[in-house]
Amino acid sequence: MGIASNGNQRDRWEEGDLFIQTELDPLTLTRLQLLQGKALLGVALWQDSIADEELEGDVAAEERVFVDLDLYLEDQNLLELYAATLYRGT
Repeated sequence: MGIASNGNQRDRWEEGDLFIQTELDPLTLTRLQLLQGKALLGVALWQDSIADEELEGDVAAEERVFVDLDLYLEDQNLLELYAATLYRGT
């Protein structure tokens, strides 16, 4: 399995072969803009978040602030979000 490039690699979290982009640079913004308008085919919501590692003990569902999720888009695009905060639209 290949690892996708993560922009300029300046601001990232690294563990083994896993790289997580932590800053939205112009190249990454352009790549995200190419996903605009793509149909959402599925969502996978993870039970735990990598942000939970920074917290002491288990996090109750009603107190959860951060989530990890995968967005499956048309044309076999996958957008993985780690330690994301979701807001309900009004």
